[in-house]
Amino acid sequence: MAVPLFQDSVSGSRFLASIKELVMIRVARQWLDNKAGLLGYGVNLGYRVISNYSA
Repeated sequence: MAVPLFQDSVSGSRFLASIKELVMIRVARQWLDNKAGLLGYGVNLGYRVISNYSA
């Protein structure tokens, strides 16, 4: 009885670890997307301001 229980706990901890990894990857991606969006917005805004001044 002890062996299957141990196996279950091992696969359970692996399952939790993989979930944690997925969550971390999603959070990191979200953070990077936000940063890239802000950067793109800033560049776009700067370009618009520069083109307005030169026009």
